[in-house]
Amino acid sequence: MIRSNLHTHTTFCDGKNTPREMVEAAIKRGFHSLGFSDYGYVWFDKQSGSMSSESMLSYPYVIDGLKAEYSGVIDIFKGLENDSCQLHNPKSYDYTIGSVHYVVKDGVRYRVDHSPERLEDAIVKGFGGDSMLLALAYFESVAAFASTEHADIMGHFDLVRLYNHGNLYFDEYSETYRNAARQALQAVIRSGKYLEVNTGILFNELSGEPCPALFLLDYARQMNARVVVSSGAHSAKQLDFGFAEMEQLLWDAGFTEIYEFTKNGFAPVPLAAPQPQGQPAQKTPTAKEHTAKEHTAEEHTAEEPASEKSPPAKRGGFSRRRRQAAMAADEPIAAAEEEAGAQDAAAEEEAAQPGTFDSMDIEELAFEEEEDE
Repeated sequence: MIRSNLHTHTTFCDGKNTPREMVEAAIKRGFHSLGFSDYGYVWFDKQSGSMSSESMLSYPYVIDGLKAEYSGVIDIFKGLENDSCQLHNPKSYDYTIGSVHYVVKDGVRYRVDHSPERLEDAIVKGFGGDSMLLALAYFESVAAFASTEHADIMGHFDLVRLYNHGNLYFDEYSETYRNAARQALQAVIRSGKYLEVNTGILFNELSGEPCPALFLLDYARQMNARVVVSSGAHSAKQLDFGFAEMEQLLWDAGFTEIYEFTKNGFAPVPLAAPQPQGQPAQKTPTAKEHTAKEHTAEEHTAEEPASEKSPPAKRGGFSRRRRQAAMAADEPIAAAEEEAGAQDAAAEEEAAQPGTFDSMDIEELAFEEEEDE
């Protein structure tokens, strides 16, 4: 069972809980280690959610203090999420996660994961309305970042598809998209970096597949990628979201081990063979799951166009009920989470009101405030 998480955000950036609250929640879950990875300061985007320049000075001291305080109880590690457009020295941290949040076109940085509106703005202003060109530019940026020394782990590899559920903007099943993604994945693996399997996109119900998508996980296994499972937690309730399911998914894909960070660096941890279980109960799909019509990589073939097929059952799909169960597990955690729950409820109530949005499902906007990666 995975009892560690290296991709953890706090109130130093756009997280909802303090570092201490995250540590206490991790102990409650039986974690043996916890790594913090708040966003390094991004000067050019006031909506980045990153640490401020001042916060970056105090962040290391706070994490080091917790590391000493909880010694013998839980191992604490000081990490950083390094954005490809704003690199910070990795030598001051135990490990770094490399992420691509922006694509650069003609000297302008466009954010791909902040909101559907900013993604559409990038497509129109940066790429002349051609969303596939944006996706290709994203994977080129990932491949280029892989060649640098500013990250140990490549975070949420295909984050560009965060708001693309139902192929809203570009076709994830086209060979153009998949070839670009595979080439970028090759660059990451050949660079020696660890590949993150991130469940944040599942927690926010923006897809039925983790980052990377299932066809990329299959390809990663063929290339003997070294994978790290994390949740991109922005709140205590998200710390281990989907970990049990990811163990099963990785085992099914042919992985026999994952990697965790230890006092001696990264170390392999064997995946336990899943215990045989009875036939799982039929999951009631959410509204997003019903309309997205997502397909597994194996079932989507060139011989049979996707438009002529009925949507198959999703592998690794997550429902609203699963997310609510994760939230309910942390009732004692303070008011920040109660407020988050109230915001969820308000967003859902608003989504129930009549109205129209250009090229956009109103349910997508209900989760715009929760961009956990």
